[in-house]
Amino acid sequence: MGYTHYWRSQKRFTDNEWNTLREKVKKVLDAYGELVTPPLVDSEVIRFNGIGDDGHETFLLTKQFQDFEFCKTRQKPYDLVVCLVLLAVDEFTPGVLHISSDGVPEDWQCSLDEFNKLFNKKDMPSWIES
Repeated sequence: MGYTHYWRSQKRFTDNEWNTLREKVKKVLDAYGELVTPPLVDSEVIRFNGIGDDGHETFLLTKQFQDFEFCKTRQKPYDLVVCLVLLAVDEFTPGVLHISSDGVPEDWQCSLDEFNKLFNKKDMPSWIES
């Protein structure tokens, strides 16, 4: 059984967009980094997984154009961090990625609540099926 998040590039991240996203991801990791393996957040990639049995597939987002990528989390604890990063992409670098998910609004509500605590913004994204 899987629970997966998907994304396609609409365009390449600009340097400014990527740097903005890196700052936001670092804030997410400051709050929830205990849920993931030591992350890599650099000038080209954002990469992490869950820890031990709480991990599944590695989340990998690159600055370069990505035709189609996904991360199957099986809703393990690190799914929160994956969701927060995808919400940050949607909020702070709109139009770069087309994001979709197996999740429904109820699955995303906790992530959205945590995103609002961190950044004080975000409505339920339109790409989450109701």
